[in-house]
Amino acid sequence: MKPISLEVVANIPTTLAYCRSCKLIFKNAGVGDEVNKEILQEYPEALRDEYARLSSWIREMSALYKESVFIRIIDATSMAGVYKKGQKGSNL
Repeated sequence: MKPISLEVVANIPTTLAYCRSCKLIFKNAGVGDEVNKEILQEYPEALRDEYARLSSWIREMSALYKESVFIRIIDATSMAGVYKKGQKGSNL
């Protein structure tokens, strides 16, 4: 059976995970996790809470449905996110 595709457009905090070079440099320096935690603390608490709930829900759905669902996360501030939010009939 073909998996269901689910696109989630949400506000995603930007961390080193989005920059491969930065991630590699900080990881090799042994400070990647600390820097990411520091970056996340700079965001408003409401955004961090929303992100934590969304992450938990996505992990739960992935564990429950495994290969039956393909979840694509789109940052609302990215070009794809702006496009998706602007599509006619969007429920966002």
